Amino acid sequence: MPRIPLIIAQYTNSGHRNGPDHKHWAIVALQSQNTADIFELVGNSDTFTYIPRKVTRFSESQRLCGGYIVGTIDLSQVQWLYETLRQVPIHRFHESWDCQSWVLDALLYLRELTQGVVTENIGRAHIQAEMSNEYHRWQYGGQIIQERLFPSDSD
Repeated sequence: MPRIPLIIAQYTNSGHRNGPDHKHWAIVALQSQNTADIFELVGNSDTFTYIPRKVTRFSESQRLCGGYIVGTIDLSQVQWLYETLRQVPIHRFHESWDCQSWVLDALLYLRELTQGVVTENIGRAHIQAEMSNEYHRWQYGGQIIQERLFPSDSD
């Protein structure tokens, strides 16, 4: 079974309480530039809800501004991710806890559960630095994560 990239995708987030520089993060199992399974929290601190979904137009999101690869997963394990990430606790009513916190908690949980899925540095400072570099590539028209991972993909 082929392995596919597992990334953290970042999206612009103009309505966040910490301002527009605070990006929304989601975990994504990326099969091509456009076919992806997205695992994320939606809502705000009192309504956070885990919402996984499959999309076929990933690259077309106007808010998508890149990402960072954190590992790979067997294509056959993607369905397993839907239920496994449901087990990651959601902390409502905590001002300092948000979608980025959930993503980091989820990656730690995956690292504890499985060997070889999460293989890259998942420290907050490292990821934020990588995401900042990616955001600058996006702002200036450079290739972002899905374009680099699937350069000839036209779905």
